Amino acid sequence: MRKKACAKCGREEAFSGEFMGAFCPSCFAGTGTLKTGTARLAVCPRCERIRVRNQWSKETPELVLDLAASKVKGRYPVEKAGLVALQKKRNEWLAMVSLQFSAEGKRVEEVQRVRIEVRRMLCPDCHRLASGYHEFILQLRGPPKKVEKMAAWAQEELEKDTLVTKAQEQPQGIDLYIADKHPAMQLVMRLHRPYQATRSLKGVRRGKHHFITTVCIRL
Repeated sequence: MRKKACAKCGREEAFSGEFMGAFCPSCFAGTGTLKTGTARLAVCPRCERIRVRNQWSKETPELVLDLAASKVKGRYPVEKAGLVALQKKRNEWLAMVSLQFSAEGKRVEEVQRVRIEVRRMLCPDCHRLASGYHEFILQLRGPPKKVEKMAAWAQEELEKDTLVTKAQEQPQGIDLYIADKHPAMQLVMRLHRPYQATRSLKGVRRGKHHFITTVCIRL
């Protein structure tokens, strides 16, 4: 019986039905069926979150895989992908991605290396934290123990939705400098306590006035 030989490795098979064109299934995966491009992301050197598609998130294998796999194109649609390994350097990551697809009625698995260009930059939250940016100042006044307890609780609650860029002790209490005024004011309303509020002009940017709201609560 005449055997068919793989054009790449020379493997011979009496039953040529296993072959995919001129190649055996093992060699078919490396015949240029898939092509890779270069992916790009940003890494915050302070919190180590990454920016993918203009959104900052905690780095996860699933997020890296999704980014790397999106840069693999080919004649056959990828049905399943997995992250085999990830090598990190300062300015680039190398992701080894396993990809499965169907071709000519057979299941094929191929491993591709995807280069990811890395740019290091502060995320918006860390930039605000580093610069001390704030839209709201919450002044807590009263007995020291009550003020400390309330300040610790308020900071924990606020950091679920925004940043407390600074906590500054004052002779009569503690001032919390808060990046976003909206969750700060929501917290004030939750306390159901009398308060005094003032607004001061911080500056003008792009023709828009920016104000700082200061709220003082006595405990």
